[in-house]
Amino acid sequence: DNGVEQKVHVDDDLDTQPVSLVVCIERGRDAPLEFDKIGKLGPLLDLFTRNGQGNIALVAFDSKATWVEPFSQDTDNITRDLKEMPAGDGGAAILDAVGYSINLLEQQPSDHRRVLLLISESRDHGSYHFNIPQLVERIGTSNTLVLSLVFSPGKAEIIDWAKGEPAGGTGTELNILAPLVMTINAMRRNTPRTLAALSGGEYDPFTREKGFEDRVAEVASHARNRYILTFHPSDPTPGLHTIQVKL
Repeated sequence: DNGVEQKVHVDDDLDTQPVSLVVCIERGRDAPLEFDKIGKLGPLLDLFTRNGQGNIALVAFDSKATWVEPFSQDTDNITRDLKEMPAGDGGAAILDAVGYSINLLEQQPSDHRRVLLLISESRDHGSYHFNIPQLVERIGTSNTLVLSLVFSPGKAEIIDWAKGEPAGGTGTELNILAPLVMTINAMRRNTPRTLAALSGGEYDPFTREKGFEDRVAEVASHARNRYILTFHPSDPTPGLHTIQVKL
């Protein structure tokens, strides 16, 4: 902790904890190109709250976040909403949606394991209420595990064109600038990956339906099969500390 070795306590008996999960899904910009994949998410949610322990809520966002379904153990409504998700506007306010979701998780019982499953593109478009440092601190103080699954709008357009389907209903011709746009975007900040990395969560990209389902199952397994290391810092300096863990 801040370069000083600490005495650590290990707690690996976590599978009995109830889970509070917020599924936060982008529906703005080119996200509708991914709705066929995202619509298959419903039956996979039980992997996060197996044995009926915990509850799940659904948040959808474009330029603003909307609380679509309240916390419930019954995922039937969420499954239906995922299959009937309406397209949003031209925004993708990822940071604001994550902040909104953290607010919901903070209201859940303190003995619940808090998990945020974020499904979005990589770049934020239009967030005004939250920034990354604020969210990293809130994720830490709320003890939330962030799992980010990310799609590429450019790749989705190319795949739809290859199938002979117009991307987003804008025409049948491939946008010849898509590969260039992908390259430019790759050099810019990847918001979900940054949040996951700075808060100790996980990040995975996906392209095809099978890859999406595999990654959901994988992160659900990691969310349940984990252990917690705890310690009391020997240096009580206020504010964020830099922590290194070596195995």
